[in-house]
Amino acid sequence: AGRDNFTSPADMLLLLQALDKGDVTGAAGKDEILAAMKLNEERDKIQAELPGNISVAHKTGTIDNVEHDAGIVYLPNRPYYLVLMSNNVPNATGIAAIGQASGIIYRWFSGPN
Repeated sequence: AGRDNFTSPADMLLLLQALDKGDVTGAAGKDEILAAMKLNEERDKIQAELPGNISVAHKTGTIDNVEHDAGIVYLPNRPYYLVLMSNNVPNATGIAAIGQASGIIYRWFSGPN
């Protein structure tokens, strides 16, 4: 059915980094793609436990028993890349785990480090 897509967190991280540097599309394309990624309306994964004022440019994905969310979390003066994936678990479990992991990571990055 064309639903077998394969990637890894490491591959998604490399793609995010290259996109963010402008290596994929150049500066103009970078800005356009990241602006589109910021319009993603799925808020139940990376953004689930983030304050509403934190901007995220991200790409989500879902197929049976697989969830992912990969993006850039724009903390003031400290943006970070985040790639979270689940596999072989019920979708609701994967979504909840990604949201919880993102919250833990956000609290670490936004804390007094």
